[in-house]
Amino acid sequence: MLCSTCTTELADDSKFCVKCGSPVDQLALPQNTSDVLTTPTAIITDAGPPDPPPYAAFASVALGLGLCLSVVAFIAADNLAHGYWRISFVAVVCSVTAILLMLRLPVTWRRLEKYPDDLGYQKKLLRVATIFVLLFVATSAIVGWTIGKTGSETAQLIADFHEMSAIGKRISQARNSVEPDVPDYIVMYKEIEADVQSFDAVLRRLQAELPVYDDKFPQQHENTLKSIDSVNIGLKRASLLLQEIAVAKDIERLDPHPRFLAWKERMQPLLDAETSLDKTTATEDDKD
Repeated sequence: MLCSTCTTELADDSKFCVKCGSPVDQLALPQNTSDVLTTPTAIITDAGPPDPPPYAAFASVALGLGLCLSVVAFIAADNLAHGYWRISFVAVVCSVTAILLMLRLPVTWRRLEKYPDDLGYQKKLLRVATIFVLLFVATSAIVGWTIGKTGSETAQLIADFHEMSAIGKRISQARNSVEPDVPDYIVMYKEIEADVQSFDAVLRRLQAELPVYDDKFPQQHENTLKSIDSVNIGLKRASLLLQEIAVAKDIERLDPHPRFLAWKERMQPLLDAETSLDKTTATEDDKD
């Protein structure tokens, strides 16, 4: 037979090559090359290097899952902060993709487990991937809630301003269209009572909302201060209107002559206070 290292001819019972000193084993080449076709032990194959563990595939699936879940968490938190639930195309796509990746993840992990792991790299990868996904989803949910909350507060502020304007317009129209006599004024005050109460309520909401808005959007500070002043003046007007409504109820039960005297003594000072409030507001607007 021949040495498998240097192909030196050797005796059949040789244990080491007499030329290179290599140990002789069952893979030594037979002396007669024709025996290769009939001797199974002489067939040498080269399978190449083994496939590496699919660490990259598992990490890619985990990262993709974390990204999709984060988008879904952000949208869900934003919707909850706004107080509604709107299903968007992005949310649907990310949800479906997340489901597919969740189904793919255990398959990739089982492939990874088939490889030996004496140094514990697989457990480290699983731990890091889990922490990353959880932190990413939690952070996205917090950011979504914060942005949604701010958006919800801003939307409520705008809605309250629209409501204040609409109610104020109705009250002004009712007061401007009344005939200048006491009985008609009494009827008018009855008609606007509900609107005045709503006007006072919406102004109090705005009084609480505007400082919060000012803290979150300091670049709008100057305009916000003007809005706060306007709301404070509106509250003073609403307070005067509520007092006028109460006086109108009291004097309604009186006879015409005492009613007229009570109007001059009790109602006229409130109307004069309103006029003074209008003059103060006009003066401040002229200064601006």
